[in-house]
Amino acid sequence: MKKDRLPKLTAAAFIQELKARQSAVGLKKILQYFKSGKGEYGAGDRFIGV
Repeated sequence: MKKDRLPKLTAAAFIQELKARQSAVGLKKILQYFKSGKGEYGAGDRFIGV
């Protein structure tokens, strides 16, 4: 595919696409895998289930 045929993607559009693909099921799986609780290596990280 030629470079000039790729759609332009802004940061705002990218975030909107991520939010459209988030799911509670995906979030549950991610939170079981990553150590994101208080005092753990991922403390403070935010996940959206993508």
